[in-house]
Amino acid sequence: MLNLSASLDGRYQSSIIDGNVDRDFIATALRSLDSGRIGIAALAFFVRVEQRQAYPLLNVRLMSDRIFRATNVANTFNTIAFGGLLFLAPLFLQEAEGQTALNSGLTTFFTACARIERLMRPRK
Repeated sequence: MLNLSASLDGRYQSSIIDGNVDRDFIATALRSLDSGRIGIAALAFFVRVEQRQAYPLLNVRLMSDRIFRATNVANTFNTIAFGGLLFLAPLFLQEAEGQTALNSGLTTFFTACARIERLMRPRK
């Protein structure tokens, strides 16, 4: 559900990457806030529906456990930081280091391969 709001806002992020910075900053900020509101409303709706189910897809009552909640918050920040690294590293290599897009992609390709390998590895 939250990915929906992120994908709606992705078109504005792509214009920033291309160098076509929108001069109307307030309008862009309001569009971003609107997508955030959509995500929060979708999350609230999801929690409400899941709490009423006999067999929920995700037991949201687990968030009342302090250790579980703290672990999920830490993992969320870790995922955000890793995603930022995957996004910014190629840009740094191209803009600051002057590498070509191919060299930049080949440099960061192994990070994506390691991530996929980790997801496919059987759990113990």
